[in-house]
Amino acid sequence: MGRLCAVCVHPEVEKIDTAIVEGESSLRRISQHFKISPYSHYRHRKNHLPAKLVQAKKVQEVIEADSNIDRLLVLQKEVQKILEAAKEARTWHICLEAVREAARLIELSSKISGELRPEFSVILSPQFITIQTAIIEALSPFPEARSKVVEALKSVEGYGE
Repeated sequence: MGRLCAVCVHPEVEKIDTAIVEGESSLRRISQHFKISPYSHYRHRKNHLPAKLVQAKKVQEVIEADSNIDRLLVLQKEVQKILEAAKEARTWHICLEAVREAARLIELSSKISGELRPEFSVILSPQFITIQTAIIEALSPFPEARSKVVEALKSVEGYGE
């Protein structure tokens, strides 16, 4: 069994990680300040810190996504107010613009939430076309098998559209 990382088990690991990430002090100063060897510091920075940074980045992305959703909700409310005011003032061109904007915001919120996913066709993907071509070419010495594979591919729904 390998040795435990001296930094990971250090009582001030969070402060050490912060000092490393902020980069304001040298490896030697951080090592001296927290009484760890420069080698332990280096190994921790190389082997353990990246995983923590990735995790922190994911947390930050969630926070930003929540913030963007909040902004989107504020915009939706504003568009609704504009639409109501335009209806009241009977300014139909502004009503139509507000409706278009509301539709765009609904589409955007649906994409963010995962309710609306862009269509993807495996049949049109470059990888599928490459694989299909390789299979057909590999079957050229076997014309009967080749024609059966071509028939089978043509019977797939959406193929050749």
